Amino acid sequence: MGEMADADRVPPASAMAGLRAKPSGTLPAGAVLVEGFVSEEEEIELLRVLYDDAVGGERREDTRAEARAACAVRWETLARRRVAHFGHRFNYATRSYDDGAENGERALPDWAERLACRVAREASDAREDVSRTASSHQKYDDVDDHAAYSRYAAASDSSPSGFDQLTVNEYAPGVGLRAHVDTHSAFCGAIASVSLGSACVMEFRRSSSASRHEFSPSESSAAFERTSHVVLLPRRCLLVLGAESRYRWLHYIPLRKYDMDASGELRQRGTRVSLTLRTVRRSRLCKCRHSAICDSQQAPTPAELKSDPGVAAARRAQQKSRDVAEFEKLCALGDVEQALVARTYEAIACHFDDTRFAMWGRVRRFIEELPAMSTLIDAGCGNAVALLEHAAQSKRVALCFETDSSPALLELAALRCASAAVAAASGAKKSTFRSVSSSCMRVAWLSSDCSHIALRGGVADGVMCIAVLHHLHTQRRRLAAARELVRVLRRGGRGIVYVWALEQQHPHRTLERWTDLSSASGGQPGDYIVPWFVPLGAPMEWKARAVAMGGEWDDVDRRGVRLRRYVHLFRENELQQLIIEAADSGCVRVLQSWSEKSNHAIMFEKI
Repeated sequence: MGEMADADRVPPASAMAGLRAKPSGTLPAGAVLVEGFVSEEEEIELLRVLYDDAVGGERREDTRAEARAACAVRWETLARRRVAHFGHRFNYATRSYDDGAENGERALPDWAERLACRVAREASDAREDVSRTASSHQKYDDVDDHAAYSRYAAASDSSPSGFDQLTVNEYAPGVGLRAHVDTHSAFCGAIASVSLGSACVMEFRRSSSASRHEFSPSESSAAFERTSHVVLLPRRCLLVLGAESRYRWLHYIPLRKYDMDASGELRQRGTRVSLTLRTVRRSRLCKCRHSAICDSQQAPTPAELKSDPGVAAARRAQQKSRDVAEFEKLCALGDVEQALVARTYEAIACHFDDTRFAMWGRVRRFIEELPAMSTLIDAGCGNAVALLEHAAQSKRVALCFETDSSPALLELAALRCASAAVAAASGAKKSTFRSVSSSCMRVAWLSSDCSHIALRGGVADGVMCIAVLHHLHTQRRRLAAARELVRVLRRGGRGIVYVWALEQQHPHRTLERWTDLSSASGGQPGDYIVPWFVPLGAPMEWKARAVAMGGEWDDVDRRGVRLRRYVHLFRENELQQLIIEAADSGCVRVLQSWSEKSNHAIMFEKI
């Protein structure tokens, strides 16, 4: 659970751009940060309650009831993190809570109640500090706050804390939290969070209109002007969000593996565990002063959409109907890839780069197994994560051609490469960068469509095409791209290809939410519109760019700016058949094909 160091990891270029500002150390009104809230010993003890193994991986024998209770913690696995709930379960679909009484659980466990009582006293003190100069009628942001804070003030080790819901989140390095305000109708009073295991940056943002509901694609970039706070949450700290910081400000954790501290130094995140305490609102009705962002005073709320499936279904049906109409119009114009792939990736380039920092394990091994002094082609390189994270360090690649049809992504990839070289040349100690030239690898950047790679045949020892072919609209285009991958390989050269699979692991999260185009004019089985969301908490310029390039406000899940992407999902064996068909004279041997996390993949050799 300690801080993890990994000098081989290179921060994405756009993440570095977003790190220009150091943490300010300032907080929104009503927020309080208490450093060193728990000691190292208390941190270890809390983690031992939550995990069967001790911190650091060593098994420790302990016969106390709390240690034995660790096995009873019911962890749930979400898309990117693990969570556990106590008292009441947090419902991510409604952004509300499920009554703990229904599950036979209402009170917090003893260890959590003791922690909650300490937090409650701190929350009460913080509340009095921020309210001392306010008049009595301005003291509370919501009528339910008065009762909640009265309970906090009366909290002691032998009496209830006032908190009755605890969510434990486990964040692996690189995992973040999307921008949100904790649902007004579900919880009252302050929200308190204790950080264990690692530090991270949390950002607070508030638009000039102070409302996520008032966002409109027609607004100018000036209307997106927002005040913001960037705060480094140190390990073992307590963050209390009360008053305006709780009800009005969006808070989020950026998806990245590095943060900048107050001195300007980059630090890598480790695995972080947060313990978030809330007080459920029995009435489910909030009467706060911030009506513009209050879900009780806006309609419909996420909870209402969930409780009335007809409302959500109608909105989603309208959204999908617009997707189909746009696709059919573009099909008639022969402009599907330009509008729903190229233009979309130009619009989301910075956000895409900010979220892509990992590489498939088999791609890593593919690079490691190349002959020494190889020539490698990365067709559809995106932000070139494979290049800077591994290819230069493997010392197997002498020349790498990075090709992509998106100028914005190529520019970000080149910036990533230049940042690494400059950092290494500066000779800074403990640099988190590695020089691309340290392995004598040369890099060439090519603006090139993967169906027309601007290189002579037989030039490469290896070719990679990761998550690209499924964006090509027709079978003819996909076949042309596969032939190009074979053409540029020398005899004995190897290729690796990944595509999205029709056989999704979690179809209720993917296929059911995506727009099926198989019945649309110009659509084929497996064709879908897969939305990309530039989230509410993203930098203003990212959202403004997305809006300017055709994005629209997501009025179903309220996730931010929604852009359309065309994707053809491959059936099982469809990729293998495509590669075999691409080798007209039988000059390709399939070495391996497999499925991995809703993707199909193949490795082949030119013979």
